[in-house]
Amino acid sequence: MKLTARKQYINRERPCLKMMFTGICLVLICFLIVWSYIGSKENKQDPNIFLSMYNSRDISTSPAEVLLEISSEDSESSSSSFYSEFGISSESYSSLQQTLYWAGPDRSITNVSMSTSPAHSTFIIQNLKDSYQIGEELFVTIHARDFNNKSKRYGGDFFQAKLFSSKSPKKASVFGKVVDLLDGSYSVRFLLPWVGLAQVAVRLIHSSEAVQVLKHHRATDSDRVSFLGYFEGPGPNGTRLKETVLCTVKSDKNGLEKIKIGDCCCEYKDSRTGEEWRCQRPKSLPCSARVYHSFGEYINHLTAKEAMFLNPSNKGINGLKNIIKILPSNGSTTIDVTQKCRPGLHTPVPAGFYLNDVWTSLLCSTRRFNTQTTTQCLKDKHIFMIGDSTLRQWFELLVKVVPTLKQMNLHVIHQTGPLIAVDVENNIDLHWRAHGVPLRSRKTEVTNLHYISNEIDDLTGGPHTVFVFNVGIHFTTFPLDYFTKRVLRIRKAVLDLLQRAPATTVIIKTANTGFKDVFSSDWYSLQLDTILRWAFQDVGVYIIDVWQMTACHYNKENIHPGGVILKNEIDILLSFICPLIIRLINSANTRCTVTITLHPADVTQKCHPGLHTPVPAGFYLNDVWTSLLCSTRRFNTQTTTQCLKDKHIFMIGDSTLRQWFELLVKVVPTLKQMNLHVIHQTGPLIAVDVENNIDLHWRSHGVPLRSHKTEVTNLHYISNEIDDLTGGPHTVFVFHLGMHFATFPLDYFTKRVLRIRKAVLDLLQRAPATTVIIKTANTGFKDVFGSDWYALQLDTILRWAFQDVGVYIIDVWQMTACHYNKENIHPRKVILKNEIDILLSFICPA
Repeated sequence: MKLTARKQYINRERPCLKMMFTGICLVLICFLIVWSYIGSKENKQDPNIFLSMYNSRDISTSPAEVLLEISSEDSESSSSSFYSEFGISSESYSSLQQTLYWAGPDRSITNVSMSTSPAHSTFIIQNLKDSYQIGEELFVTIHARDFNNKSKRYGGDFFQAKLFSSKSPKKASVFGKVVDLLDGSYSVRFLLPWVGLAQVAVRLIHSSEAVQVLKHHRATDSDRVSFLGYFEGPGPNGTRLKETVLCTVKSDKNGLEKIKIGDCCCEYKDSRTGEEWRCQRPKSLPCSARVYHSFGEYINHLTAKEAMFLNPSNKGINGLKNIIKILPSNGSTTIDVTQKCRPGLHTPVPAGFYLNDVWTSLLCSTRRFNTQTTTQCLKDKHIFMIGDSTLRQWFELLVKVVPTLKQMNLHVIHQTGPLIAVDVENNIDLHWRAHGVPLRSRKTEVTNLHYISNEIDDLTGGPHTVFVFNVGIHFTTFPLDYFTKRVLRIRKAVLDLLQRAPATTVIIKTANTGFKDVFSSDWYSLQLDTILRWAFQDVGVYIIDVWQMTACHYNKENIHPGGVILKNEIDILLSFICPLIIRLINSANTRCTVTITLHPADVTQKCHPGLHTPVPAGFYLNDVWTSLLCSTRRFNTQTTTQCLKDKHIFMIGDSTLRQWFELLVKVVPTLKQMNLHVIHQTGPLIAVDVENNIDLHWRSHGVPLRSHKTEVTNLHYISNEIDDLTGGPHTVFVFHLGMHFATFPLDYFTKRVLRIRKAVLDLLQRAPATTVIIKTANTGFKDVFGSDWYALQLDTILRWAFQDVGVYIIDVWQMTACHYNKENIHPRKVILKNEIDILLSFICPA
C-alpha cells in the first residue's frame, strides 16, 4: 500500500518537477549568455579609448604600484625569493622600481590630437648670456604641447637633447641630461666642454602617449617577434626528415601558451642557468632533434590608433637657435680628466664629448690607439666577447686595425659565430660569439648559442683574460622581470669569476640608440640598460657608455654605428684593458723547429668509422706500425699540414692524449701554440696555423682527475664539450677516458661513458659529417692505484658502449703492449708517431 501511494504521489508531482527543471535550465542559459556578452565587450573595447583603459591613473601613482607593470607572471613573493637568492635586497629592488618608474597620462586619451606634438612643443635656454666659459653649465627648459597647441599637464614624454657644433669647432657634440618635472615641462643640463660655438638640439623620441602603447605591447604580446626551431633527423630509406616550428621563451605567458592543446611543446631547460626555451612539438621528430634556431618574423599588432600615436617619432622640436659662445676659462675651471681608469667607476652625465670626431672621456683618462699601440695593448691577452651584433662590430674592427690578427674560418654562420682571430707572434686570441636565445638571427646551429653566465662560469680568468659582454636589444619585446633575472644570473657569474680570479678584466658595453618602433624602440633599450647598470653598480667592472656616444653624434642614428663612433668606442675599450701608458719593447722570440722525415706505407682497405678492431690490430716492422684494420699511411710535415688544413680539432682526455697535441705542434712548424696562461698539465691548450686555417685544441677531462693544482673552471666533462659542439665536415673530435677512474666502481665509469655516448649520438644526428675518434687505454701501470687490469676493464666498457656508433677507435692498447720499449703510461715518440699516423689516416682516409 505504501509503495502504491508513493507511486501515485510521484505521478501527480511529475509535471511540476518538469517545469522546475526547465526553469532552472533557462536561468542557467541566460546567465551564460550574459556572462559571454560581458566578456566579449571587455575583449572588444573601442580602440579610441585604449589609453583610457591602461593609463587612467593619477600622475602621483607610486612606483610600488607600477611594480605590477614591470613584473612578469611570477607572483611578487616568488620574484622576491628569486632576487634574494642572488643577493639583491628588497631595498635594492625597490630602488630599481624607482629608477624604472615612467610617468604617464593622468586622464583618458581619446584622440591622437591630445598627444604631444613635436611641431608645437618648444624649448628655451634659461638665463641666456652673451658668452660662457668652458666648463660652465647651460640649462634648457622644454615645454610639451599637444596637437591642439595646448600645454601638457603631465610628464612621460621621451626627449633626447644634445649640444653641438658643426663649424667652429667642427664635429663637436655632447649629451644633455633630461629630467621630467612631471607637469609637462622638462629640464636639460649641458656641460660646455669646448671653446668655440655651440647650439642646442632637442628631439621628441616618443610622446607620453606613445610610451604607453609601448608599455602595453611589452606586457601583452611579446609574440610580435617570433622565432623558429628547425628539427632534423634520419628518415626511412636513408632520407633525412626536416620540420620547422615556432619557438619562444617558456616563461612568457604571451608565447606558445596560447596553443590550447595538450602536450603541445618541447621544452629545453638549461641545467646550469635554469633558463627555459620552448618549441612546438614537431609531428614526426623527437624533441632532441632540434638543430637550428632563427628569427621568424615581425608581427604588427598595433591598431590604427596606436600606430598614429607612434608615428611622429624622433622629431626635432622648435626652440631658440641662438649660437652659444664658449670662451677659454680665466679661472681654475678645467675639464681635463687625469683619473686613472679602473673598474667600478660610476658613469657621469655627460660621460664625455666629441671634438673633431674624437671622444674625450669625462669618466677617466682615455687615449687614442694606433695599430702599434693596439697590438702592444692586446699582447699576451685572451679577449672573450659575447653579445649581439653591435659587439661583433668591435671584433670586426679590431681585426681590421691589427694586421697581424688573423681571423680563423670556423665554418660557422658569421652573424652568430663563434668567431676567433689570433696573432701567434704576440700571443693574442680574440673571440666573439652571439649570446643565447632569445636571439633574432639567421638560421644558426643551436649548439653555438651559449648563455653568457655559462661562458663566464667556464672561464678561468686572471690578469691576461678580458671578458666583454652586452645584452639587451633582443629582449625588448619581453617583460622587464624576465630580462632582470637573466642579468642577475650574469651578475652572479661575474661575482664568482672575480672571486676566483680578481685580476680578470670584465667590461660591459651598454646599449646603442637607433630603433624607434614597437619592436625595438630606444625607450625599451633605455629601460633594459637601466636594469643592466643597476645590477652592476656595486660590482668591480668597467662600463662603456655607448648610449651617450651614439645618441649625441652628428651621424644619423643607426643601431650599427659607423666607423667614427666605433673607433672611439674601441679606444675606450683599450684604455680600460691597458690603463697605463705602454712602453714599446722590441724583443726577439725564438722557436725551435723539429723536422721529422717519415716514409709512406702501403695502402690497403679504406678507413671508415664503425670498423671493429681485430686482434691483432696491426704489427711493428722496423718501428713502423702496419694496421690490419684499414689502410693507414705515414705522414710527414707537408702531408700532415695538408691533412689538417681547414680543420678544427678538439681533443679532451688525459695526459696520454695531450702527448698527441704536443707532437702535432712539433711536427707542423706553422702550428703555433698560444700561451693561455694556464696549467699546461690540464690546459686548455690551443695551437693555430692561420695560413692553413688549422686550430688544434686539448684540455683535460673533468673530475676525477689526478693533477697538479688547477682551476676548477678548466675541468670540463666530455659530454658537455660535445653538446656545445656544432660539428660538421671540418670538425674532428678526439677523446679518451679511463686511467683516472681506475680506483672507482665500474658502474660509476659506465654511467660516465654512457653520457658521452648519448652526446656523441646527438652530435652525429645533427652533424653526421663530424669525425669522432676514440683513443683507447695505454698499458703501463701495475700497482693497486692504476693497474693495467683496471685499465683493461675500463677499456672493455668503452669499446662496448661505442660498438654500434659510427666512430673511429684507435687501439693503442696493443700498440703499447707489444713494443720492445719498456712499458710507460706515457710512451716514447716512436710509438706516439705511429699513433699520430693512424689518427691522421682516420681524419684523411686514403
